[in-house]
Amino acid sequence: LPTWRPWPGEEVLLSLSRPVGVPGPTLTLDRSSFLVRPGSRVTEAVLELTLRSSEGGQHEILLPEGAELQRALVDGVERPLRLDGRVLSLPLVPGTQRFQLDWRQPEPSTRYYSPSVPDLRIDGVNASIRIELGQDRWILFTGGPDLGPAVLFWGLVIVLVLLAIGLGRSRITPLKTLDWLLLGLGLSQAGVWTGLLVAAWLFALGLRVRLDKELSPWRFNLMQIGLFVLSLTALAALVAALQQGLLGLPEMQIAGNGSTSTGLNWYQDRTGPELPQTWVVSVPILVYRVLMLAWALWLAYRLLGWLRWGWQGLSSPVLWREVKLEFSQGKRQKQRPVATEPKPEVVTKDGPDLEFR
Repeated sequence: LPTWRPWPGEEVLLSLSRPVGVPGPTLTLDRSSFLVRPGSRVTEAVLELTLRSSEGGQHEILLPEGAELQRALVDGVERPLRLDGRVLSLPLVPGTQRFQLDWRQPEPSTRYYSPSVPDLRIDGVNASIRIELGQDRWILFTGGPDLGPAVLFWGLVIVLVLLAIGLGRSRITPLKTLDWLLLGLGLSQAGVWTGLLVAAWLFALGLRVRLDKELSPWRFNLMQIGLFVLSLTALAALVAALQQGLLGLPEMQIAGNGSTSTGLNWYQDRTGPELPQTWVVSVPILVYRVLMLAWALWLAYRLLGWLRWGWQGLSSPVLWREVKLEFSQGKRQKQRPVATEPKPEVVTKDGPDLEFR
C-alpha cells in the first residue's frame, strides 16, 4: 500500500466524518407475480415478491378481503407468518429477499370475473398477472394492461360476415348468406384450411354444371375423378370438424404475451401499491357444446340438400364418357365396296293391275 513517512517538523491532520444519509426509500420492489385460479366456489391465489432492502424491519401488505393464508415462503423456506385481518407483516433483512404467499379468497368464477388484488403499499416494477381458468370455461372477452391477451376470434367473425355477404350473392352454389356464415363459424374451430377446402368443393360442384359439353372424353373423365376425390376429402374434413367441435376445446385464437385459451398473462413495467386490475368474460364450456351440437344438426340437414344438388350436377348429362381407342396396323386397308341388296323383282299376272312383291 502507499505509505508516507513525515520528515522531522512535518505533521498530518486527519479529519474523519460519517456521511449524512440522503432521504429516500429503503425498500425496493424489483418484481411481483400474481397468479389466480378461480374455481366454482373459491379462488386460489399465489403472490411472489422480490424485495430489496437496505435495512431490516417489517413491511406490511394488505391481502384481499376474506383471504385465508395457506403458506408463506421466505427465500424458499416456509415461515410461520400470521395474518391479522387483512394485514400481513413480512420480515426484512438487508439485501434481496424472495417471498411466496399462497392464500384462498371467497371469489367464485362468474361470467364477469375480476380478481381482487393485494395492496403492496409500495410502488414496484416488473409486475405480471396470470389468470388460469381451466378447461371448463369458454373465454369470450378479456381486459387489463396493454401488454396482455387479445381474443382474435371476433376479428375473424367480422371477416366471415363480409365473406358470407359476398358469397351469398353468387349463383354458382345454392348457399345463401346465412348458410355461408353458419358454415364459416362452425368450420373456424377446425382451422382456416378446412373452411377453404369445403368452399372450394362447393364451388367446384357448381362450376361443373357450367362446363362446356364439347369437352373431350378423357378430359371429362379426368375432371370427374378429380371431383370425386375432392368430394371425399371435403366430406372427411367436415367429419373432422364435427368431431373437433363436439369433443374439442373452443379455438378463440387467444394470443398476446404467451397467453392461451386456458391461461391469460398480463405485464406492466411500473405499478402503484395495488396491482393492475384485470377482467375476463367467460361462460361454462357446456354452452359451447350445446351450440356446436345445434350447428352439427343444422349441417347434417343442409348437407343432404347440398349432396343432392352436387350429385345432379356431377351426373348431368352423363357421369362417365366412353373413350374409343383406335390402333393403326401398317398401311390403311382399302375400303371394300358395300354390297347392296338387289331390288325385288316385280311379278305381274294377267288380270287387274296387281303387283306381287
